[in-house]
Amino acid sequence: MEDNFDKYFIFVSSDSEISGYESYLNRIKQNKWPLYIKTKNLNIISASSKVLFYIAGSYPKSQCFIASATIDKINYINQSESDPDNKLKKIIAYVSFTNIETFTKPILIKNYIDKLSFITEDKKKYYGLYFQSGTCKIDKFSYKLITEIAKNEKKPI
Repeated sequence: MEDNFDKYFIFVSSDSEISGYESYLNRIKQNKWPLYIKTKNLNIISASSKVLFYIAGSYPKSQCFIASATIDKINYINQSESDPDNKLKKIIAYVSFTNIETFTKPILIKNYIDKLSFITEDKKKYYGLYFQSGTCKIDKFSYKLITEIAKNEKKPI
């Protein structure tokens, strides 16, 4: 079912040994996004799911949505390995994407927080909690809202 809540996700890139944005760039360049044992929504992320990319943290482009994509496939690995961007995290799978669209301008979440329906009213002040654990399940409305805003932006990223 296309309106299925499980078909839309936010993949979060956070500051660690490098900035969240640098980490995002490395992952997208390789088309290889790591999933960890404790990644939230691990059991429901699947091929053909739609994804928004969000940069958490405090460096440039943080607190922003910066791209969208569709999950092509998830490749589970036999032996866990350390994430090159954060040596303390053990990777169990890699996601690859199709239809990667980098937004021409970062979309600051604070400008649209009141319109995002996946964040409940009582939690809008503490929206950062939704972006812990690497992924966030969202609804179709929020996904479409962000991608439509991105299509209407004119400045380069």
